[in-house]
Order: sequence, then structure tokens, then C-alpha cells
Amino acid sequence: MQTRASKIIADLLVQLMSIAQDKDLHPKLTPDQTEFLTKIPGDIRPVTIDKLTSVIHACGGKSPHKLVNIYLKRSGRLDGVEYRRLAVVDFPLLEAKTSDELKIFGVNIETKRDKNAIIKLFEWLLPGADAKEFYYGSQDLSAPGFLALCGAYAKLMNRLNKVIATFSQTGLIEDSEYLITPMGWVDGLANIDRYRAAIPTLAGNEGDPVESEIVPVMNPNPLPSSQPHSQPQTLTIVTEPTKRSFKDYITPINQPNAEPRKDQPYGQNQGTVYKETPPAPPAPPKPAQLPVWQPTNYPQNAGYYPQQQPQSQWAPAAPAHAWTDVE
Repeated sequence: MQTRASKIIADLLVQLMSIAQDKDLHPKLTPDQTEFLTKIPGDIRPVTIDKLTSVIHACGGKSPHKLVNIYLKRSGRLDGVEYRRLAVVDFPLLEAKTSDELKIFGVNIETKRDKNAIIKLFEWLLPGADAKEFYYGSQDLSAPGFLALCGAYAKLMNRLNKVIATFSQTGLIEDSEYLITPMGWVDGLANIDRYRAAIPTLAGNEGDPVESEIVPVMNPNPLPSSQPHSQPQTLTIVTEPTKRSFKDYITPINQPNAEPRKDQPYGQNQGTVYKETPPAPPAPPKPAQLPVWQPTNYPQNAGYYPQQQPQSQWAPAAPAHAWTDVE
């Protein structure tokens, strides 16, 4: 929108200034075409066209300077009427009119005559540009911002189309077929309500449900009884989908394994599908039992610790008993 308008304005400024500089073309101009020549003071020199071209180049790329700015205000007053949305169209180049510096967008203009020629040509191309001529307000309840922007753009492009048509009759404007902006879409703005809800709400624009639509219920699918101390789970059900909510499905709470159904279109909720709770993982295997050392009959004095020697070698010897007959 803004980019196309800037491109067309730039092309027309350069081509019209070139027509004004070429005096051989003036006798061939129609009365409608010669009107702008009366608005430009003095003779146009080639250096004037060069300075105008430099001013236009200063608006390119990421430069903060723009030939036209189109933006939206949430509310505003135009011609004594308060609007819900107001599209503002301003032209920063005209700010140089109140400055004494011989500069436009930081470009040095050699003479005051050249500066005035550029400003006067701009004012003829867009009459009333500094008097809110291209502002547009909307009171529509469905799409006030959209209508305000489209209305301002239509007013601006209608004026540019009129200038292009005036000079393209004699072939004085190059590439006029590309500069003309089709305006057939304007008639469709008269009844914008018929397009309401024609495009479904896109992901990320739905918002969240309001608190009044949330009803706590019991989970119809509690955790399996194999898990000790399982408690009924609480769910949140959105009872009625609204414009601000895309959650017209059941959202389980404290049950991470539940997820909403993805196979139903918006507004046709058929409940919630829950994944079965996975079984508990098996217990890790116990470490293998290490073999217990068993004493063996090692030879005596083999150099082992006593607990490694056969038990028979360390047991005390049995006492000797002597038996005698008593007479």
C-alpha cells in the first residue's frame, strides 16, 4: 500500500519535472496538461531534475525519510466528526516548506527556486496534501481499521490515476499501464459485513477462554487402581466456544498423559481422548550373588592368614584320658 504509493509518486514527480524542463513539448500540451506549468515558478533546469532525483533516492531502502506515510489511529476527529478508526496520510516532504534551509531530506538544494519548484510540483500532484485531504475515517463495527486504511488508499490512488490518465493520452507518461492502479475492489467495501467470518480464525489469534466458561468436573477415566493412592482427577471443560477461545475441547488437569482430540473440526467437540497410563517400569535386576569362600585343605604353614587355613589345623587337640582300675 504505502510502498506502491511512494513508487508512483516518485515516478510522476520525475516525469512531470522533465516535461516542465523540455520547452519543446509545451506547445503540444493540452490545456489540462499545461495547468501544472503555471504552478511551477521560473524555468526548470537540468540540475533541478538531478536534485529531485537525489531527494527521491534519499527515501529509499531503510531511510527514515518517506514520500508518504499511511498509518491508523484508534480514534480521531475529521471535519468535526469523531471516528472509531482514522487513517492518517501525511507527506513529510512538505515539512521543508516551512524551513529556511535549502535542504530536503538532507539533500542540499542549490537555489531557493529549485526547492520551491519541487515543493510546488508536489502540491499540484497531491492537492490538499497538507490539509488532511486524504484522511479517511470509519464508524464500521466489523472492520473499522481495515475500511479506514482502504478508504485513504483509494482516495490517494484515485488522484494519482487521474494525473496518469491526463498525460498518458498523448504518451507523455512512460509505463502508464503499470502506474495505473485498478480500483474495482472499492465497490466491495460498501458491504463489508458479508465477508465476516469468511476467513477462519488463524492459529495464534484465538485468545483464551473466559473464566465464566470453565466448569470443573470429575475425570471419567481415573488412574488405574494398580497405582496406590490414586485420586479422582479434576478436568476443565469449556462449555461454549467463543470468538476469544479456541479451546472447545476438554483440557485435563494434573494428567500429563491426556491430550485433546485433533481429528475433529472446530466447534464439533466429541470429548477427550486419553492415553492409557503406561505400566510402571520393571524393577532393576538384583546384582549377582558373589560366591562365598570355602576353606580347603591347604598344607600347613602355606603363608595364609589363619582364617584361610583349614579349621582342623587350628582346633585344640583333644585331652588324653587315662583309665585305671580301683581295687
